Amino acid sequence: MNKLIANITITYAASGLGFVVLILLARLLGAEQFAWVALGLALGGLIMPLASLGSQRIFVRDAISLKDTKLVGHMADRSFGMQLTTAVLVTLLVVAGGSFYAERLEEVVALCGFSMWVGLQGLYPTGWFDYLNETRMQNTIVLTERLAAIFFVALVYFVVEEGRIYAAFIGVVLLLTRVVSITYQVRKWKKIGGDANSKIYFKWPSSSAGGVNFRIAFTLLANSMVSYGNQVLLADTNALELSAYSLSFQIITLIFLFQTLIIRLKNRKIAEVVAIGIGIRRAFFGHACVLALGSAVLGCIVFVITAYLPVVLGDDRYSLMSEFIPVLWVWIVVAGVGQAVTQYLLEMRQEGFYTVTGICGGILAFSTGCMFVPENGAIAVAVILLLVHGTMILTNFTYLLVLLKRGIRG
Repeated sequence: MNKLIANITITYAASGLGFVVLILLARLLGAEQFAWVALGLALGGLIMPLASLGSQRIFVRDAISLKDTKLVGHMADRSFGMQLTTAVLVTLLVVAGGSFYAERLEEVVALCGFSMWVGLQGLYPTGWFDYLNETRMQNTIVLTERLAAIFFVALVYFVVEEGRIYAAFIGVVLLLTRVVSITYQVRKWKKIGGDANSKIYFKWPSSSAGGVNFRIAFTLLANSMVSYGNQVLLADTNALELSAYSLSFQIITLIFLFQTLIIRLKNRKIAEVVAIGIGIRRAFFGHACVLALGSAVLGCIVFVITAYLPVVLGDDRYSLMSEFIPVLWVWIVVAGVGQAVTQYLLEMRQEGFYTVTGICGGILAFSTGCMFVPENGAIAVAVILLLVHGTMILTNFTYLLVLLKRGIRG
């Protein structure tokens, strides 16, 4: 219990500092200019699964299946080399797309900076530390990264005089702090669990290598389309609503971090329970209840925060957040159950079914968004997210129950 509390405290401290950065930007830029930051965050959400290549989801599973612990370090080096290659290619696409979409240089820099700042979270070697039961160590490094980000953002605020380029400078600063953080995490892993003398090289992604999974990566991308795709559509129709919705979504993401942390802390236990084949149903419902109830309780805090946040930001246009939070609260509770369903399906090596539901959900969300978002705005984004993602989770949950009833575990 003490370990859980410590991890939750560190995780939320780090995420809270990241949210403080967004609050400062929202107040400094105003709702209209903050839309560029919001668009960057949405694009970053689409980039993250491509940079991860599914590693954060299945590295522990693949590592446990290896009999020689030395092979785990080699697998980590190979998979990370593939992730680096993908991240570089995606970065080039983002720069090219940003140059085409934005009109001014500072807008291009801000869009690319914030997009890659969020997207490079996919390079966090979380699975490596989870495998060693060193989740708190990795969380502490991220906390330090956020503290450094706060310091440098404050420095930019006092040094840069041109308000129009605040977002561009801060986007670059945040991106640099993330690159340094990832580099340090990799080096730390090599000292405690990998080969300190080995080197990581760029490698062309291959589906045959352990530690990455293309099907999971594309499924996570499809899931990201459910969450972020319609936010990108909203940028072209109503920038002010995008700013308000983006802040609402970022607050809800703090609850999502609780869900992710619980899965990370229980990741190895889930893998071992599924491998043994005893007590899977009991373990699943226990994890699902913890995730759903914890998310519901934390949602009450979100309602309080959003009630006072527009006053703190000094811009009444952010008061639109109150329209989206109730829908997003219901969604995050349902998503908590979905987190447990997803992890158990992956441990049971049911990537195929998970991929089908993910891709179908992504297509459905984006197509309905094209029809309803331009006319109905951000509320349509929230409702589509709840209905489509809820349907995906229900489908996966039903399939998981069928597997458990038949005694299939991979």
